[in-house]
Amino acid sequence: MLKLEAEKKKLRTILQVQYVLQNLTQEHVQKDFKGGLNGAVYLPSKELDYLIKFSKLTCPERNESLSVEDQMEQSSLYFWDLLE
Repeated sequence: MLKLEAEKKKLRTILQVQYVLQNLTQEHVQKDFKGGLNGAVYLPSKELDYLIKFSKLTCPERNESLSVEDQMEQSSLYFWDLLE
């Protein structure tokens, strides 16, 4: 049962990170981070760019040249590395 709770916690963390990363693709969210506005922590453009690139790796648009399973496998590896 303890292992199940740990796995649930990891999944919640992944979903929270994914939610934040998906929002980083929105221009108004980027402006908030660049300016430290609306409760967002100030992030230099370079760091924000890194997060946006990471977002594209973990929350990719559909790539028709890969199977859905392969694309999800690639994304899951990035999240797995993040959790370790």
